[in-house]
Amino acid sequence: TVVRQFLRLGAHSFTAMCSLLFADLPPFVTCEGQPADARTVNAEGLRRRGFSPARVAAVRAMHKALYREGLTLEAAKQRIAEIAAATPEAEPDVEMMLGFLAGVGKAGIVRRRGRASSE
Repeated sequence: TVVRQFLRLGAHSFTAMCSLLFADLPPFVTCEGQPADARTVNAEGLRRRGFSPARVAAVRAMHKALYREGLTLEAAKQRIAEIAAATPEAEPDVEMMLGFLAGVGKAGIVRRRGRASSE
């Protein structure tokens, strides 16, 4: 994997071999491609680290808000914040994601179809 200087890789993220990152990779997200596209949640890695099914489901809900619902980054942050209320067990995971997203710079985050976004 090639990562441009000053980018961040979130906790529990995963990159496929030969990926090329031009934007931050949020926690829990897997990516692949040149340039890298966000693909799915690193569910197997989370299970191996002892995440409960409820926490994995909350992480999947965060991924859906970021990548599947067509929301801007700001709207996705609001949706992600609501997940902690629905799943108190996942509150640390939500805080980690929101903390990461708060620090997104000009490069944005890895998005689907190779688009970086900082909207």
